Amino acid sequence: GGAVFTPGGDPDLAEGTSQILLINLLPGVTLIAANTPLGVDEEASFAAAVYALTAASSCTSVVLVGALKLNVKGEGKIFQAVMNGCQALDAGAAGVRGAAAFEALPGGTAVNDGVIAALMHAMRAAAMPTACLFTHGYRVPKLGGEAEEEAAAAVGR
Repeated sequence: GGAVFTPGGDPDLAEGTSQILLINLLPGVTLIAANTPLGVDEEASFAAAVYALTAASSCTSVVLVGALKLNVKGEGKIFQAVMNGCQALDAGAAGVRGAAAFEALPGGTAVNDGVIAALMHAMRAAAMPTACLFTHGYRVPKLGGEAEEEAAAAVGR
């Protein structure tokens, strides 16, 4: 068994470019990269296929990484959320320069990306230990106050 995901196709990708990549980085470490925007109608099936792949490979934990619209202060920081008993990741051990720890993602922070949200839901529902690492992906307009000033300064760099 397992899920099969076939993306709708992106006419802007160069011919011969893989849309879904499975890269074995190290023994026991595999990267799945989606090199195509997914439609709202594809998000859940993609998340189910990723979960099926992790289950079929006897995966014991997952790390989701994304640059998102985050309505929190801290441009340039990496925020972490863990679920299903996953151990928090140590930024120093992960080789992140100048960081001793990832900051905790403030509770109640919305994940404004349908694919990441679907992946989080699939992993949570399947009780897969998962760590999520997020950073600001683009300026969030009209935050107001210090957060807006910080975002505007980041855009000006």
